[in-house]
Amino acid sequence: LWCLLTRREPYDEYEDLETFRNDICRRHVRPPIPNDCVPSLRSLIERCWDPVPNNRPSFEQIIRELDYIIIDYSIFDYIGRKLWVENFLSLEKVSWNDFLFALQNEIESIVALPTSGLTPEIIH
Repeated sequence: LWCLLTRREPYDEYEDLETFRNDICRRHVRPPIPNDCVPSLRSLIERCWDPVPNNRPSFEQIIRELDYIIIDYSIFDYIGRKLWVENFLSLEKVSWNDFLFALQNEIESIVALPTSGLTPEIIH
């Protein structure tokens, strides 16, 4: 996952096998995760690196979480992410009509403010 995120080879700074083995296996040194990594992907990568193998997520868990992570990277708007997760998560294709129906339902569920202007009652 780290390689996919960074498009880099991990641990390329190591030239000595003994130092590499000691740092990775004993000291649990890991490559730095970029600061702009979304929290959901950062968490998954860190859990995959857990020094105790039984604490690491299964491949089934990883795949399930990647569905959400793809949405986090693809849809920047919170309401858009929510709409997609609630209606289309894990689908390979979504018809235009299904998308429009879900979008219309989301829009209709939002409470509209009066057009006459803001009043203290509306704000509180």
